[in-house]
Amino acid sequence: AVLDTGVDNEHTSLNDFDDVNDAPDLDATSYDDQKWLGGYDATSATSNPDGSQDPDDGNGHGTHVAGSAVGTGGSSRTEMGTGPGAYLVDIKVLSDGGGTNSQASLNGLQWMINNVNKDWGNNNSGQGIQVGSMSFGSISSPLNPGDEGDNGTGSEARLVNNATEVGIVCVVAMGNDGTKRVPSPASADGAISVGAVNDIETIDRSDDIIADYSNWGPRISDGDDDDWDELKPDITSFGTGINSASAATAPSLPGLPRPMADSDYESKDGTSMATPIASGVVATLLQADPNLEPQEIKDILRNSSEQRGVPGEAGVSDRWNETWGF
Repeated sequence: AVLDTGVDNEHTSLNDFDDVNDAPDLDATSYDDQKWLGGYDATSATSNPDGSQDPDDGNGHGTHVAGSAVGTGGSSRTEMGTGPGAYLVDIKVLSDGGGTNSQASLNGLQWMINNVNKDWGNNNSGQGIQVGSMSFGSISSPLNPGDEGDNGTGSEARLVNNATEVGIVCVVAMGNDGTKRVPSPASADGAISVGAVNDIETIDRSDDIIADYSNWGPRISDGDDDDWDELKPDITSFGTGINSASAATAPSLPGLPRPMADSDYESKDGTSMATPIASGVVATLLQADPNLEPQEIKDILRNSSEQRGVPGEAGVSDRWNETWGF
């Protein structure tokens, strides 16, 4: 599930799996091997909760995110996501302006939990929701320059923990304030919280650095005497100069069908871009072993990531995100 601004899943990287005769079509069910399973618009009070809705992306953020996670790259296979064999459930929690409110994000998270075991009616392989990719969170305010975010008890963070408890691996962006701040829902104990790395446009891994916009921890203590909870982000992933699918964000003309995304790609930066790359990897891990639990997935990613620097203890190190390079 991609929880974002909606997804233009008619894009050739997102509409089907085999990329044969896959010209864009606004009807997501028109393909023999469709990638889209279902969706829900949590930003609308009139949205149908049965999963039949296919939210449109009027911003471009959600389509880009989805492409990095599950995109096939189209017939050229040049901008593939990290989990191209995964299906897509589209949950719109951000407006076309890119903003959200807590009610929309809470509604979207709860809808995801409610549909953890849903039979989407597609085929035997399209069952439930196993991964939630969340490139959103609360933003800092200039009026509160010392804001370090949430201690894991925020309402969105609590729902992320609930989702984890029912078996959904929640992969969440750390935010782009460039400060020691862990926002909700990245603050959730159960979240795999993702910071961003800049590869400096080279293949050489030795020059990879933490992106200057990427938030770091440790998280504010929740007082439960478990220091591991405070070590955020859990991993970092590439987030600078990421090419992925472009949405069709031009306004519709009266009497004409809305514009369709086709095969265009664009570059974006942010922990929002790093998060779906990690989400796609989670999908491939679950393809290899569907019985892996969310905590096991987190442990595998942490323990197999490329370690940089010397880890510090919660409350001592203020650059924990320089420790894990994914």
